[in-house]
Amino acid sequence: MPKKRGFLDRITQHEKLAIRINTDKIPAFPADIQAILSGPHKEPHYFIELMVEGEDNQMIDLRNYKVASSQLLFVLPNQLHWSGRQKQGSKFFNIVFDENCLSLLPQTYRFLLNPLNNSLITVDQQPLKRLSSLLISMSSLLEDEHAGTEILLAYLNAFLTECNTLYFSGHRIEVKSNKLEKYYEFQQYIENNLTHPGEIHSIAEKLAVSTNFLYQIVKQYSGHSPKEFLINRIMLEAQRKLYHEHPSIKTLAYDLGFSDPDYFSRLFKKTVGKSITQFISELKDL
Repeated sequence: MPKKRGFLDRITQHEKLAIRINTDKIPAFPADIQAILSGPHKEPHYFIELMVEGEDNQMIDLRNYKVASSQLLFVLPNQLHWSGRQKQGSKFFNIVFDENCLSLLPQTYRFLLNPLNNSLITVDQQPLKRLSSLLISMSSLLEDEHAGTEILLAYLNAFLTECNTLYFSGHRIEVKSNKLEKYYEFQQYIENNLTHPGEIHSIAEKLAVSTNFLYQIVKQYSGHSPKEFLINRIMLEAQRKLYHEHPSIKTLAYDLGFSDPDYFSRLFKKTVGKSITQFISELKDL
């Protein structure tokens, strides 16, 4: 099995899989792990919280999320994550797993790319019961670190399939449509070619669509033009690097595909709403 990254290898509940389920009834993590989780950190794995009853506050990529009863929040690898504190008496589940777990499952789950830019999902009572039941079953299995891998993965597949259906519930007619498919492909292309994506018309050609069609679908699903989407994604990556790697402005600009650091700095301020210097200063106060 590939080496588990980050601290998940220390808190996993299974001998072969990097996976853990935490609930309001499971004791807290070791102090050093809890310190990492309670402060800003870069998630090396997938994190999903299901709030059955109660309230929690989380922050993802510098954006605050209030997780209320019957809501589900997910955090993706490489996102900046601040774990909140659940309101006393809250009933919840947290599940953490890595890319290797996904590779062992029979399908892909497109919600994990967050194509609709929505990390918080409201869950009706019936799916809430199903999700809770699946997590209870997995948690029970994980009481034995030698639990059957196939059974555990079957439960995980059912859980993620339910999450995927809920994520796209308002877009059921469009899930298999050409529009959403092409938006998904566009999003994947940007992720794979972030530092050298090329011009928008070139991206459209690679996706076998017209520039106008690409504009329409990206605007429909993200609320931004393709160029704005790309710039926002690059600037998000810039913010992550500034937090974790502390590069110089020149190095950061070059790493992200910009040949002119001054232009990069101006674009950062225009997009983020503050200069790089101001952003770094504010990070120190987190």
